[in-house]
Amino acid sequence: MCETACNKQLDLDPLTAFGGDPLHCESVEPSSIPPPYQDLLVHPRDMTSTLEGFIGQPLRLRVIEKRVESLHVRRRVLLVGEADGTIAEFGAILIRLEALPQPARSQVIACERPLGSILTSHSLAFRSKPSAYFRLQPDVQTKDFLRLPVGARPYGRRNVLSTPDGDVIADIVEILPMMNRHEHD
Repeated sequence: MCETACNKQLDLDPLTAFGGDPLHCESVEPSSIPPPYQDLLVHPRDMTSTLEGFIGQPLRLRVIEKRVESLHVRRRVLLVGEADGTIAEFGAILIRLEALPQPARSQVIACERPLGSILTSHSLAFRSKPSAYFRLQPDVQTKDFLRLPVGARPYGRRNVLSTPDGDVIADIVEILPMMNRHEHD
């Protein structure tokens, strides 16, 4: 895991381990994040349920890349609205399989549902602890994934989900598309 969540570059390795250059971003204070991003990012809840409430529909997983290993699942995904395909998030995640009971592990490996939905459906208690917030200078691929307009600089966060005992379940980078208004620098 990178030592800092965001300095000049956001290094998603080992979260993704799919190669490519680090993403350029700047750290931001939570209080400086504008609406609606502040409400969507600055909280101790899981992102899946937060975004479902915001877009008014369940989310499904669209897998961009994944690696299933013996102890981990690494994936880059889009969370999209089940009803209309609205893009709600681009994420990179490393999920520790050993922190989950077998039925939940099987669903994580299948890569068909967001992690937050899996944890909730299995009534698994967890804590969400954001560790950093950032504004991204997106690369071409991220612009395409999030359908960003020219000049857009989306906001995101680094987050860790853990069991109530502190066992890390997942290390996540969550990047939001432009919502409700276009923001440019």
